Amino acid sequence: MAQLKSTIIQGNLGVTNNIVASKIIKQGGLATQFLMADGSVKSVADFASNKHIHSFTPAGSVSQPTFTGNALTSTGKFTPEGTVSQPTFTGNSLTLTGKFIPAGAVSQPTFTGTAMTATGKFTPTGTVTAPTITVTLDTATVNSITDVGTLPSLQTTYNAGTKTLAFAWNAGTLPIKGENTTVATTVQSATSTAPTFTGTEGSISVSGTPAGTVSQPTFTGTEGSVSVSGTPTGTVSKPTFTGTEGTVSVTGTPTGTVSKPTFTGTAGNTGAAIEP
Repeated sequence: MAQLKSTIIQGNLGVTNNIVASKIIKQGGLATQFLMADGSVKSVADFASNKHIHSFTPAGSVSQPTFTGNALTSTGKFTPEGTVSQPTFTGNSLTLTGKFIPAGAVSQPTFTGTAMTATGKFTPTGTVTAPTITVTLDTATVNSITDVGTLPSLQTTYNAGTKTLAFAWNAGTLPIKGENTTVATTVQSATSTAPTFTGTEGSISVSGTPAGTVSQPTFTGTEGSVSVSGTPTGTVSKPTFTGTEGTVSVTGTPTGTVSKPTFTGTAGNTGAAIEP
């Protein structure tokens, strides 16, 4: 390899092979310039980022940052203290005329299936007290008669020989009075006590499981009608809150680390066009 040392060449130098040198310096060139292939220079500013057009489409996914450590602690409840007003309607309401009276009948539910079976007898064991009857009577005192006596009588006798008629009169006797006797005249009052049961009741055992269906009530007839007329006009007020809001206190200092996002996949192609 031929080497030139401190040689000044006037005019152009034609070289068919590579030129290898530790430095190639253009006369009058600056550190802020590029040497172009035609021998001219361009400023570094001419190659700023706004002069580049790139097309970069990566294929893959970027992981989300994750937090590892102690989070904040929230204590308290957010409980507003107050009341919320109910909406009110101001204006003209509709007018309802008529009655809704269905005409018809509703069927009763019916059970179809197997009913339960009851076995046993209900026989109370014990005694029933007889009622006590109390009667209060009104009484009176009467005289009894031991002998009714004899009635007056008239006897006649005819004498055929003397042809006379004789009369005999018997005045009879009066009744004979006995002792005074008290008799009941009317019932003043009467009461009776209720019978009472003393003992134990009997028992009845019921066995089996009812299986079947109960029919749904059905309505047979015609519905009534209601007519509504008018156009409601007016406004409905907005609910308003009256009171104070609650508070929530948050304490603590979050400590930990947040992971960096990582890209997993393949990078896209990059095309660049440089405009001087």
